[in-house]
Amino acid sequence: MLIPALVNLIHNAVNSNQENGNDRLEVRCYAKQQQCFLEFRDYGTGVTKGNIEALGYELINSNKGLGIAVLLSNMTLERLGGTLHLENHADLGCTTKITLQYRSTPHEVTDH
Repeated sequence: MLIPALVNLIHNAVNSNQENGNDRLEVRCYAKQQQCFLEFRDYGTGVTKGNIEALGYELINSNKGLGIAVLLSNMTLERLGGTLHLENHADLGCTTKITLQYRSTPHEVTDH
């Protein structure tokens, strides 16, 4: 369930880039205090203010579609105890932030 949800979000970021003539996608991943954080930043045109608040929580009507992929990804993340947050970047594009909980095992390296 997790992999298709992440692929949907990356696919949306890539599409946003292509619509704006960019090919750059920044990905950050780190762990801290039993949480895994993933961030995808695209260089598209961003999301309108009214839509960014609803995106991932309800269907929206825009020229890019209805936001079904983001809605399904968010539902999957929530089922796994995670969160999804979208925000427009101050300069250009949108940042997708994902937080997932995890349990460390005795053999894992922990964050210092």
